[in-house]
Amino acid sequence: MVNLPVARVNPGREFLKSGMDFEGPFLITSRRGRGVKAIKMHVCVFVCFTTKVIHLELSSDLSAQTCIAALKRFIARRGKPTEICSDRGTNFIVANNFLRS
Repeated sequence: MVNLPVARVNPGREFLKSGMDFEGPFLITSRRGRGVKAIKMHVCVFVCFTTKVIHLELSSDLSAQTCIAALKRFIARRGKPTEICSDRGTNFIVANNFLRS
C-alpha cells in the first residue's frame, strides 16, 4: 500500500491544509406559496484534509469575486490555512491571481 500524504496524517489545527470546491446550482426559495421565485445558489465546500471536517459557504454565483468572498468568510470563521487545494476552475485561477498580486 502507498503511504498517506503528510498533510493527512500530521496532527494540527483543523483546516490547516484543506480543499475547496463549488457545488450546485441549487434552487433556493425564501418562502412558500404562489408567486415565489427560485434563485440559483451555489455552495462553496471546504474540506479539512486531516480530519475530513467540512465547512459550507453559500454563494450567489461562480465568479471570482464570490469565490474570494467565500474564502474571506471561511478564514474569518476557521482561521488562515497554510495550504488550499482546488481544481483548475476559472474562478479559482482568477481568485488565485488576484490574491497573489
